[in-house]
Amino acid sequence: MIVAWGILVPIAVLSSILFRHKPRTGVWFIIHRLCNGLALFLTIVGILYAFVKFGNVFQEGAKPSKRHGTLGMTTFSCAMIQLMMGLCRPHLPDSEGQPAQKTRQRTIFEVMHRGLGYSTVALAYTTLYFGAQVSGTSRDRFMAAWYAVLGFPVAVAAWMLWDKFQHRHLHEELPQPLSQRNKSQEQLKRVSSSLSSGPPGDEATDPELAEPPAVESMPDDDA
Repeated sequence: MIVAWGILVPIAVLSSILFRHKPRTGVWFIIHRLCNGLALFLTIVGILYAFVKFGNVFQEGAKPSKRHGTLGMTTFSCAMIQLMMGLCRPHLPDSEGQPAQKTRQRTIFEVMHRGLGYSTVALAYTTLYFGAQVSGTSRDRFMAAWYAVLGFPVAVAAWMLWDKFQHRHLHEELPQPLSQRNKSQEQLKRVSSSLSSGPPGDEATDPELAEPPAVESMPDDDA
């Protein structure tokens, strides 16, 4: 659960916020979908393992475990809702390379998806904390791991922000794309050609283009 909700899910969430600057848009979505998928798989495995090893934690007399189990199942339910929302999301309209105009349905989906996603992450961290409290002799190790995963998203966010800054700085220093350079060169050639040719008939009056006068032969002194 710590790997799923303390490492994979934060990477998935932060990639959707801070990793959209990558060229060939879609890298952030691949990371987002892959990490969330792995986290959901590990969550299902963890729930099955908990029921097999610890039995029914919702029975009477198991108050600490019951609190952790209730929060855990709530977190899992929110994750499943997020999955269904992601599969049924309204797609952006095709804008042929231009920024797409979001529909009303798409805007509502993004608000709900993000709001529920952030709330689920906060709930998951709370669940991990109560899980560490009821881990018995391993409590200190689990609490140390919980504090570590608290700082993990901060480190990932700092790296993504640095990468975004480097990408923007490099993009500003790069020359124009090849297509733009070729277009500019073609325009420059056209202007130069029009300036050098001038209107028809100017070649005869242009002193630089006129033919030099013929040199008369001088009489021979010996004659």
